[in-house]
Amino acid sequence: MNWVEYFLFQIYPYLCLSVFVIGCWARFDRSQFSWRAESSEFLERKTLKWAST
Repeated sequence: MNWVEYFLFQIYPYLCLSVFVIGCWARFDRSQFSWRAESSEFLERKTLKWAST
């Protein structure tokens, strides 16, 4: 097994997973109120309440 296969299949997946977990934790820690559904903002607009069913 050469170094490219070693990197792609044994190091890179763990590197991606750790970046994902640390990024999610940092985003939640810095701005907790940004974790919301964008559709709730869409339905709460006063002008769109008349059109929504």
